[in-house]
Amino acid sequence: MMTSDKLTPPNLEFRDEIEAVSTEIRRICEDLSPSVLENVGLVAALEFLLSHTIENHKFAAADSVEDKIRFPVNVQLQIYRIAQEVLANIKRHANANTVEMEISISGEGYFQMEIRDDGQPFEPAEISAAGRGIPNIRSRAQLINASIGWEKQDSGMRFTLRKNLNTEA
Repeated sequence: MMTSDKLTPPNLEFRDEIEAVSTEIRRICEDLSPSVLENVGLVAALEFLLSHTIENHKFAAADSVEDKIRFPVNVQLQIYRIAQEVLANIKRHANANTVEMEISISGEGYFQMEIRDDGQPFEPAEISAAGRGIPNIRSRAQLINASIGWEKQDSGMRFTLRKNLNTEA
């Protein structure tokens, strides 16, 4: 960019393109290893992800949830990636008006993430043969020993991830 600033005559379009590429590279790097997980924690990272992926959304989590989550960073990253894929699929395919995410801790000691949308329902078994999204979600959940599932609702779908708080992987 500094070299482009020395061009005579100045090429503002070229400089703008360099800035756009630089911004995109920074975004990709952040997506690969989101620093927000380490800086603010899993719950805030999930809320941030939802708000930056889906325009019309609702987020719910009890204030004390973050204090009860003691997953290693690699487990948190897999949960984040799963949420990222689910939200991307909703945005891309569901034609949903509203998406809700709820983070909770059950009385039995399970972390639970629910993502509900009011969009077009689907059959996960049928869809997984067509793309990589659902198989990736399944393999990430298996890596961290979490259970996942999709359920048709009256309007839309509900995705659930459950992970025992007392197991690392």
